[in-house]
Amino acid sequence: MSRMRKDLSLAQKLEILDKIKLQPLGCITRRLLEILEVSKSTIARIQLQEQFLREQALSQVTTQKRKREGKDADVDEALIQWFTLATSWGVQMSGPILKAKSEDLARKLGNDEFKVTNGCLSRWKVRYDIKFKISHGEKASANSECADEWKLTKLPQILAKFSFDDIYNADETGLYYPATPDGFL
Repeated sequence: MSRMRKDLSLAQKLEILDKIKLQPLGCITRRLLEILEVSKSTIARIQLQEQFLREQALSQVTTQKRKREGKDADVDEALIQWFTLATSWGVQMSGPILKAKSEDLARKLGNDEFKVTNGCLSRWKVRYDIKFKISHGEKASANSECADEWKLTKLPQILAKFSFDDIYNADETGLYYPATPDGFL
């Protein structure tokens, strides 16, 4: 047999066991070995492990977590659409902003008693794989159009008054060590 399977998954092993059960008692034909693409010793090993394999498959089914839904699916959908649009515009998000917006959207959808807890908000972030990240330095507030215009018009005028030996950029140094970190929830 030239094409032997090396590592079989649990599902493949169970499939092999099920196909063997369909064969007459104690009869494993060459044709079956060719179809399964495994050796006779592999089949013997799988048969010895049958009880363990079936228990393992059963435990995987019972330990899978269920997908948790939100309090209101319409509010969830509206909030993710709003969040996607707002972040595409560069709006910085925080937990309180999302809570307020979701309650506002709920009111607009006719659910006046909708309240968002911290747990509800954290599960919503997990459901939609949302992670708040901090934008550092100029990256958070850069306006490239104004920066290009300033660089071409104002900067040459300012630099004309200085020698290149007098110019020092301290942005990435430890001079700012006592500054408080910026960030969002």
